[in-house]
Amino acid sequence: MSRKMSGCRKINAKMWGTGKIGDVFKNPGMPYSKGMDERRRTIREMKEQQREDLLAVDRLLEELGAALLGRLSSAGGAGDPEPGEEASEGTLVPFSVPGETSAEERGSAPSHPWGAARPVPEDIAAYHQLLREIEACEENIRIINAGIIRIKELEDLVRQLEKTSAEETKNLYGLYARLGELVLEDPGFAEFTEPYRKQLDYLTSKVKSLGDRLDVLAERGDAGLFSWIGKNTQTVVIRSFLGKNQKNIRQIYAAAGEQFSSSPVREGDLDAGIREILDEIRERRKVQAELTGELTRLREERRHIGESFGSEGNPRRRIRTLERQIIHAREQLRELYLRYGARLEGAASSKGSEAPFTADDRSLLDRIRQLRKTVRDYDGRIETLEASLAIDEERERIAKKEKAIAEQQQRIAVSEGIIADLERQIEEARRCIEELSKKL
Repeated sequence: MSRKMSGCRKINAKMWGTGKIGDVFKNPGMPYSKGMDERRRTIREMKEQQREDLLAVDRLLEELGAALLGRLSSAGGAGDPEPGEEASEGTLVPFSVPGETSAEERGSAPSHPWGAARPVPEDIAAYHQLLREIEACEENIRIINAGIIRIKELEDLVRQLEKTSAEETKNLYGLYARLGELVLEDPGFAEFTEPYRKQLDYLTSKVKSLGDRLDVLAERGDAGLFSWIGKNTQTVVIRSFLGKNQKNIRQIYAAAGEQFSSSPVREGDLDAGIREILDEIRERRKVQAELTGELTRLREERRHIGESFGSEGNPRRRIRTLERQIIHAREQLRELYLRYGARLEGAASSKGSEAPFTADDRSLLDRIRQLRKTVRDYDGRIETLEASLAIDEERERIAKKEKAIAEQQQRIAVSEGIIADLERQIEEARRCIEELSKKL
């Protein structure tokens, strides 16, 4: 406030200390444009400062209204202090305009100590509703942000567990293949392996045949470029078939091993190598089951969090919607604060008011009165400057018109001289005609 007031004094000194505005009225003959730009600049600066002061008044009124509604809220809407209670920080005390008598001294009781600023139940209810709405929106934003962070954590965990699960599945597949190969090679399990034997024998013979063909091609010499190309093409094709058949054999081993590991067998009759693989398979299956259960739980938690974001499903969009609701609620709350602050200001300025004010309230009211006085001072000074500018502008227009008149009068004088000279020449010509006519 002191900084703003000092700015006013500087502007005041600039305007009035030089005496330029007064000179306009004292000396009408001075150049009208002198100081006009400076005055226009001063008016702009003063209007800007006035606008800032009015905004500051609104902020103080909001602060005053917020304090009042906060006290009414904590006191349940009542809580008016008894007249004569001592003033203390944060405590409601009666306020009366200096020089005025209270209602008791006048012998009549006021209808309400707040006067025009008396609390309205609907406003108190709206105040609580807006606060709850803002708090609920902020809490929802915190929950959504926490959900976004948790979803990212869950997605990272799911990716890691899926990778681990894929590795475990691959390891299990290798164990099944090893077990199936041992079982299929053991004649003691001929009855179990009979469904796989025919297909395995067919693929084994095919692999042997393809291997023999590769050996023949490797031993064959190259008779030329085309022969070399044909040889390499056949080698690539045979190796491709060979790889596919070897993969099929491994799949048969894995299928046989997986079925054998799930079949009831007497482990005492098993080979030590088979028992060792079975034990490892059981451990791997246990780990795989734990991974599957954890993945199911994490995916379910991820789905539940996604559903909690609402029908939109986009948490960022939901946050933007909540932020707009907060902005709207705060704007309504600001209007409510401003309205009650203005009521309190009016109660403080009314005669005989005994509205309860705290020391903080009185400090805010003092600052508001000072700012309003400054704004009124600006109004008077701006009005004076604008009037002086208007006078100078009118004088400039008058000067321009007078100059135009003088120019026109000068042109008329020149024209009149030319006309007189022409009339003289005409008169001389007539006299000449008369003299010549006498000779005829």
